[in-house]
Parts: sequence; C-alpha cells; structure tokens
Amino acid sequence: MRFRKDIQGLRALAVLLVIVFHSNIATFSGGYVGVDVFFVISGYLITGLLLKELKDNQGIQFKSFYSKRIKRILPLSLVVTVTTLFIFSLILSPLETKELSKTGLMASVFSSNLWFSYLATSYFGSENHLNPLLHTWSLGVEEQFYLLWPAVLFLFVQAFGFRKVKFLIVTLIIISMFIFLTQFSNNVPQTFFSPHTRAWQFGFGALIHFLPQLKADYRYTSSAGVGTGLTLIVLTSLLIGPEFNSFAAYAIPPTLGAMMVIYFGEKNNAFSNILACRPLEFIGKISFSLYLWHWPVLVFFQFSNPSLSNSNLFLAYSIIALLSIGSFYFIEETFRHNSIIKKERTALLAGLSIIAAGCFASFSLYAFSKFELNSPAQKKIESVEFGGVNTGSCISKIKESELIVCEKGDVKSERTLVLFGDSKAQQWIPELSDIAATRGWKLLTVVKAGCPPVLMDVYLSFLGREYKECSIWKEKALKHIELESPDVIVMTHFGSYAPMVNGNKVKGNYDIWQKGINNLFERFFTFTPTVLYIPDNPMFPVDIPTCLSRKVGGDIHIQPDACGFSLSEMNNHLNVKKAISNLPFDNVVVMDLIENYCPNNFCPAVSNGEVRYSDHHHLSKQYMKELSPIMDDKLVRIFSNL
Repeated sequence: MRFRKDIQGLRALAVLLVIVFHSNIATFSGGYVGVDVFFVISGYLITGLLLKELKDNQGIQFKSFYSKRIKRILPLSLVVTVTTLFIFSLILSPLETKELSKTGLMASVFSSNLWFSYLATSYFGSENHLNPLLHTWSLGVEEQFYLLWPAVLFLFVQAFGFRKVKFLIVTLIIISMFIFLTQFSNNVPQTFFSPHTRAWQFGFGALIHFLPQLKADYRYTSSAGVGTGLTLIVLTSLLIGPEFNSFAAYAIPPTLGAMMVIYFGEKNNAFSNILACRPLEFIGKISFSLYLWHWPVLVFFQFSNPSLSNSNLFLAYSIIALLSIGSFYFIEETFRHNSIIKKERTALLAGLSIIAAGCFASFSLYAFSKFELNSPAQKKIESVEFGGVNTGSCISKIKESELIVCEKGDVKSERTLVLFGDSKAQQWIPELSDIAATRGWKLLTVVKAGCPPVLMDVYLSFLGREYKECSIWKEKALKHIELESPDVIVMTHFGSYAPMVNGNKVKGNYDIWQKGINNLFERFFTFTPTVLYIPDNPMFPVDIPTCLSRKVGGDIHIQPDACGFSLSEMNNHLNVKKAISNLPFDNVVVMDLIENYCPNNFCPAVSNGEVRYSDHHHLSKQYMKELSPIMDDKLVRIFSNL
C-alpha cells in the first residue's frame, strides 16, 4: 500500500474535531465523531496490510504484525497512563484516586472500554467529564480489533479462500450494524463502548479494498466524492450534540463520509490535495500523541476552571502541542526504529513488560489511595451508603417495564400504605418499612429507577432518548395501586426530568409539570383518600463524598460547613415546588423538608457528624435515619384522621 498524505490529513481532521469537542466549544457539539473516523481509517489500513500479506505469502506473520503494533502504540500509552496517574494522584480526592487506579489498570490492558461498559458509564455524563482516562476507551476498541482481526481473516481465508473475504466483511458489517441499531435504544453505554457494536465502522474501512477502482478520467467524480465525504463529517460535528435522539443518524454519516474520503481520494483531486497539505499532514502524523495527551491536559485545567476560559484553553493547547510533538519524536519514533527491540521476540517481551508496568503503577496508586482513606474521617466518607441500599430487588429496572411490588411491615394489616416513585422514593424504603412494621401497617413499594410518577412522558439522559418503559410501567403501577385501594399514598421523585412533547425534549416547562401532577392526583383520588407528597431534596452541584474526601485530607473530623452550598445554588426542585404550590386538592399533604435540608437557606453536606448525601442528589442511609421520625409523626397524624 502506498503512503497517502490525504489520509494523514483525514487523521488530522478527526483528532482536531475530538479536541474541540472536549474543549466544550459549542460550535462543534458533535466533534466526538472524530473517533468514528479513526475507526474507519484503522479498518482500511490494517485490512489492506493483512490482505497484501495473505495474497503475497498465503499467510500472516503474526509475530511481525503484533510486534509492529506494540512498538507503535504501547510505549506512548504507558507514558501517558503513568504520567496521568501520578499527576492526578496529587490533586484528586482519595475516593477519586481509588477509582482512577481501576481505570488505569483497565487502560493498561487496553480494556477500559469494557470497564466503562460494565459500569454503564455515560460518555457524555457530567459525572465522568473529569475522568482523565475516559478517552482511552477508543484505544481499547482499536486494540481489540488489532488483536482479533488478523486471526479471523487468516482462518477464513484458510477455510474459504481469498476471493470470499469480501463476503466475510459484508456479513460482519450487517451483523454488527444490526446489533448496534437494535441495542442502542436499550443500552446506550454498552452499545457505545463495545467492540462488536463498533466493528461495522472498521468494516466500512475494510470494504474499500473491494470496491471497483476509479478510472483515471473520473477526476471530477473523485473530487465530488471527497468533498461530499468531508461535508458529511463536518456537518455531523456541527449539527448534532451528545443528546441527539438518534445515534444511528449520528454514527452513519461520519462513517460513510470517512469511507468516501478514503475511496475517492485514491485519485488526486482538489479536496485531497487540501488534506495532504503540510500542516494537516504534520498534525495527522502526530495525531496519536495528540489524542492521548489532549484529554488529561484539558481535564487538569478544568479542575481550576470548569468552563475553560480562552486564556486557559490557549495554555492547554500549547502544552498539548509541546507534549505531542515531543512524544512523537522521542517516544513514538524512537521505539518504532529502535534497533534493540527490532527482533520480534524482543518486541513481544517488551510489550508484555510495558503492560506489566502499567498494571504495577495502577496497583501502586490503588494501595496509596487505600492508605489515604485510612483516617477516621475518610473511612466515614468512604462508608457512606445510599438511603435505599439493599432494596434493589424491589425496584423495577430502568430498561424494563415489568412491575415489581414488595410488601413490607405488617402484611396482614387492613391499613395499607403505598410508596410510589423513582430512586428518590427508593431511599425511603428502609425507613418506611421500619415505621410500617412498628405501627402495624402494610407497606407496598411501587418504585422504578429514573421514572417520575407524574403523568407525563420524560427524556432520560442515561438512555439518551424518551423513557418509553417508564410510561408503560406507570400505567401498570396505577392499575395495581387502584386494585389495592390504599389508605395513603406516599409519593416523591426527582425534580429535574425533562418532559417529552411530540417526541421532543422540553426543558424547564412548568405548565407540563403542573398538568402532569394534577392529572395524577385526580386519578389517585378515585381510589385513595390521602396523598403524602414529598418534594425533591435539593441537588448539590458536586458529588458530596468526593468533595468531602478532597477537603478532609488526613483530618480526623469532617468540618460541619465543608462542601455546603446556599439554597440559591440548587434549583432542581423549583419547577415541582411551583407546580404543587397551587394544587386544587385539599387531601394532598405536602411534607416539605426544605428547612431540614437547608436551615437558614444554607444546605450543609454534613449534620451531626454524618454525611447527608451518597452522591450529589441522593440522601444517605445515615441521613434517612435522621429524617425518619419526621415521616413517622406525619404518617401517624394522617392515619389518625382517616
């Protein structure tokens, strides 16, 4: 295969799109499509090398193939991973350091994509925007492709012959695309990070080798083809964003665009010549270094300035450029041409040593974080549990619409209490169960994660789409509750869901909330006499255990005002609070705990020496025990009046 400068330019475009996206530059809200372009390029180049070897030698020199990949990728990956682990161990909290060490371990063995998939991590989630190794997911996907694809090709050629390889590639594309398109709506993180749901993008690149060659007189066709391909890539990066409803619509255009740029760029044309210009060619040449260094550097700057000011961006870009250029010449080029590891066996041993070194660094950081977590205050922070801990068997899962109802308390009692809501209701299950058992009431829990009981359709960011399972579940739940005809319904839910209207997400619409709540209560009062409504607790702008872990350091005690915020900085409850302030119902009892959450308009993260929140908006098990007497007193009053 001849060296093509225009492909280096395409690499440059891809990495620049990713960098500007990670810089939070709104214009390129879809800049993450650069990774999709990388996958197509890799599929084209690697498949081309393997096909040539299969055709010329009727086999593949596996040792040679893997030794070249090792020298190209592993040394710089180790340097970036270890440097990142060391630098961030100095600025992260012990809790964050502990989690980073796990990511570092998985990144060292090129499996961080599988780790993020296992954790159901949202690539666009605010909780992950400061993970300095989040970007290694794509490297994991690439390495898994490099590991498996040569063997698959070799075995297929041995079994069916060289001429049928194109059928293998087309079949794999169809299977992978089918899984990708059918699974994405149900499981965004797994589909986003998994190698088998990304294989079709490598396949698009591989398929280029089996397309008919362009004739020499098709000069204008090649120019139009490359221009169209570039347009698809750039327009996608400009017009979509992380919350784009159709991932298929996002993924296919840039993948097809990259395929067109490579295929039509085989013939010289105006657009390919632009891609082949020296500046873009140079950026493409150092694109691997740029990709690996850009995210840790940007994350480092976001710790002091989350919005990344222009001056900070300029400084960050300067550091990224210097690190990338230095890494390319002193690490990438040095190891690629080093005579010491020129032998294949030596390169393979060096690769294993590099992986071992990365694992050792990760284990060392884990041990260091555990040592830091050894003080009484840090132990208390680390031991914080969600108020609804160990109640998962009573919760309807996010991606299912099955109704799960648990009976608690005195299950034979004629007095029935129903708990209805999402994870904010879940955090009340243990305390309400104890209250019901003590008072001789039967408690039914009707709870679904991420699903507000309000009668409106909602968008769930975790899934990146309308939460259809929630709407189906709510109808089942209401029918079941109606059959029970409970004495009291306790209802609570998260206050910041985005409603869906005609398939579109709507933010901050009070009227939709008002209508949804009123319609729900109207339905309630056809089969129950009283509703106890608990408005959502305030949502902190930071993860509380993480924030406290940073501020405590090695201290023995947690300061009472650590990580506290004023009530004005928390607005997740305002829409719902406004909606329930004008309820046209006399038999709705509102238990607004805002004075308990935020006395004198200040919301502490700690009370009576205990951490109040298990994350940034869910209450802790310890704090729920403090609120339990208030709930008990309120319910006793309600039942006494029935």
